[in-house]
This record gives sequence, C-alpha cells and structure tokens, in this order.
Amino acid sequence: MNYYPSMANFILIKIKNVSLFCNFLQERDIFIRSYSHIIKDHCRISIGTREQMKIVAKNMQEFNKVNNH
Repeated sequence: MNYYPSMANFILIKIKNVSLFCNFLQERDIFIRSYSHIIKDHCRISIGTREQMKIVAKNMQEFNKVNNH
C-alpha cells in the first residue's frame, strides 16, 4: 500500500486489490471511494476528524495484517 503526500482534504492510496480493501473497510462502517475507474489500483480517503482518522488508520493496519501474509 502506497500513498501520495497531499495538502487537500483527501489522500490517494495505491493498493493492489482496491475492491477487497474497500469492502474490508465498509464492513467496519468506513466508506471510501475506489478510483480504479480513473486510476488503476487507487482509492481515495476523505479526511475526517482526528478520531475518525485514528479509526481508519487502525483498520488499515488490520487490513495489512490480514492480507499481507
């Protein structure tokens, strides 16, 4: 998983299986946008509150543990 530095209100992430990642987060009530229709293997995460972003970061780490054997 790679991300691009951003000064906008979102971050763009490159990840091999975008749909698996989006579904993983959606199951945890975190909704992000797949941008694979525009940029292959990319998704966009809008920036929320500090607490929301801590939850997103925690779940991203969990996704990496489960999916990067």
